[in-house]
Amino acid sequence: MSNFLTPGYLKYDGQKYVTDPNPIGPPGAPGAIGPQGPQGPAGIGITGSIGPTGPIGVTGIQGIQGSPGPTGSIGATGIQGLPAYTTTTASFTQPAVNSSVSVFVNSSTWMGIGQIVYISSGGYYKVVSIVNSNNVNLNNLGFAGNAAVSSTIPNSQSVSPAGVQGATGIQGITGATGIQGATGIQGVTGPTGAAGTIGYNAYTTTTNSFTQPATNATVSVSVVNTSWMSIGQVVYVTTAGYYSIFSITNTTTVVLTNLGYTGNALASTVIANSQNISPGGLQGVIGASNPVRVPLVAGTRTAAGTTYVVVGGSSVSMGDYPSTYQSLNLSVYFGIDFSAAATTDTVAVQLWDATHGVVITNTNTTTSVVNPPTRYLSSALTVGTGSGNIRTDVTTQYQVQIAVTAGSTTNNALCYDAYLLMKYS
Repeated sequence: MSNFLTPGYLKYDGQKYVTDPNPIGPPGAPGAIGPQGPQGPAGIGITGSIGPTGPIGVTGIQGIQGSPGPTGSIGATGIQGLPAYTTTTASFTQPAVNSSVSVFVNSSTWMGIGQIVYISSGGYYKVVSIVNSNNVNLNNLGFAGNAAVSSTIPNSQSVSPAGVQGATGIQGITGATGIQGATGIQGVTGPTGAAGTIGYNAYTTTTNSFTQPATNATVSVSVVNTSWMSIGQVVYVTTAGYYSIFSITNTTTVVLTNLGYTGNALASTVIANSQNISPGGLQGVIGASNPVRVPLVAGTRTAAGTTYVVVGGSSVSMGDYPSTYQSLNLSVYFGIDFSAAATTDTVAVQLWDATHGVVITNTNTTTSVVNPPTRYLSSALTVGTGSGNIRTDVTTQYQVQIAVTAGSTTNNALCYDAYLLMKYS
């Protein structure tokens, strides 16, 4: 039972009920909060789950680069390289072209299979295999200048690296035909060989006329057969000249490009039907420092008397020597080596145009020298169609004439060599 009663009521003091002299009044206002008591012991609770990871923060700015570290020490010196050459230690016999031979050398350690090597007095070879450090198998490449097959290549020849032989240059202009030598004795007729397979005709004929195009321009030409032709091939059409094949339309039509070579028909010329077409070649390059000698006299010739005597000659077509080629201009000279029999004699020479019956201008000269012979080269001769010119319009017979014009006219004048010199510069 509560010890506190409503005011005016009895109160039990532990023995009896008495009147409460201090009845309880209404509750007073709350008192001020007392000071915090000491912390009680930690309770044992269940650990909660880990919360989610927060978002990644913004990347900070890059720090300043540190200074370079000290230079490292120099590395050790590398192993010294092997020399890329050697010498043979035994002789060997030159094998056939594209055949191999075993060659002994001081060292093969620098060689590689497929490498090209040069052996002095032997030539150029390819390394086929390396047997050991002192023995290799070499294949004879057969280059120009290689030793003849079956010849003995002596010991102690140098062996060094080499390169592949370069491509052959295009053929230059054909020189003038030399004086024909004596006919040799006919050899015994050999046995008849086996019949070869039937080949294709590498020629044809035109089946219609066509008009010559300008240089480097094309024209369509009708022919009997184009099966032997190929694009880029050079062909020759009689009465028309040289062309390259631009395209092949079909088995009877081909498109040709006019190469404009010297001797080609003029542009707009009508080329008649039934002209032969055959394979041709590229025109050779004329060298500026490589003049062509057209021989007129070969070997010593003599003549006596005051009348000019022919001691040699040759027919010359200037169609073989265009006036200009690849920006080079043609000059023609007359040259002769001749002498007198005595210093009291005067020997005269001249170049005679036998086709037109006239002396070529600026070819007259004289000498009284006996030994050594006088070597004469004229100034540049006039090339053209006029009298006394080196003729460009027709093939002309030129003759070397010589005479003794003073002294003992019964003495011989001597001519050792005479020629026309064609020079481009």
